Amino acid sequence: GVHYGIRGQTARADSHFTRAEAAGRTHLDSDDPLMAWLWQDWAAVSLFAGDTDRAETFVGRALAIREARFPDGHPALQESRALHAAVLIERGQFVEAERLLRDALVAIDAQHLVAGSVPAFRAELGAALAGQGRDAEAEPLLRDNLDRLRRRLTDWHGWPQHMARHVVAFYAARGRPGAAGAARALL
Repeated sequence: GVHYGIRGQTARADSHFTRAEAAGRTHLDSDDPLMAWLWQDWAAVSLFAGDTDRAETFVGRALAIREARFPDGHPALQESRALHAAVLIERGQFVEAERLLRDALVAIDAQHLVAGSVPAFRAELGAALAGQGRDAEAEPLLRDNLDRLRRRLTDWHGWPQHMARHVVAFYAARGRPGAAGAARALL
């Protein structure tokens, strides 16, 4: 489903996710961690497609499972919280998104993990700070972590494009659209 969703084939992605959900309900408990992966991926595809209502519903399901099954610092739980923060950013709830992202980064750093999602967490933190008008903190987080995302994630992954939209909007709102050249190339 993710493959199709990233390429804008939302109906096809939904069909795949719906079949996966049906199979999961048949063969797994509703709170099985594998179901959380399904909800997490479906939430991300929904977010990238601009459907924040569905993204919020699906990430809520992933969070419910992961909060019940994993200890607070677990990387999978932090990924769900960071995705929830991304939804909050789209809704303009920048302060709460910042809190979730900072907590997720502290939890990951405390375990000395080098999670591939850390650049996405930091770039989203930049978007939360930009939404609060804290440009001096936001700009390096957006710019530097978008570059890290581009280098780390394959072309089927939607985070670089999602963050590129934040970078382009950041510079456009500040009258510096030319500074977003590399980000614009990802769109």
